[in-house]
Amino acid sequence: MQAADDVKIWVPDTALSRMIEENQKWSPMETGGILAGYCSGDDRDLVITACTVAGPNAYHGRCRYRPDYDFDRQAMAALFDDYDGQLFYLGDWHSHPDREPSLSWLDRRALRNMARFPDNYMESPVMLVLGAKRGTWRIAGWRVFRRHRGFFFPGWSYRPQTIEQYETAE
Repeated sequence: MQAADDVKIWVPDTALSRMIEENQKWSPMETGGILAGYCSGDDRDLVITACTVAGPNAYHGRCRYRPDYDFDRQAMAALFDDYDGQLFYLGDWHSHPDREPSLSWLDRRALRNMARFPDNYMESPVMLVLGAKRGTWRIAGWRVFRRHRGFFFPGWSYRPQTIEQYETAE
């Protein structure tokens, strides 16, 4: 998927494999998790170094996934400790097992809410969606950006991102 401005989300093969494995486990229900990593110096590219899977209290539906927020907070704290504070929350991922990877209106609302939540420390979070129409998993990603459209009502821009997979050292 080609995106504007050559902005990229770098996804390690280990994280992508983990997401696909989790999707196959839950399919035909949706599942998801959080993404952790870091931003490039110019805040354009995002490098994912780790991802989590759904917590025990997450809701998995045919057309909806709701995270286990307590589990996600604990998982992010553990990742932060494991990486000596050198990675940050970047956003979320989830699946659309029977559809192409696209943003639904619920996904747009969730991405916008992530950007509004000050404790995330991510002004323009990312959402990755894995879709499996016709049995082949595909991944797509978006970042949300605040656009000021008037005094009280900011607008939001959902920009597709180029996904680049990279190999991790064994």
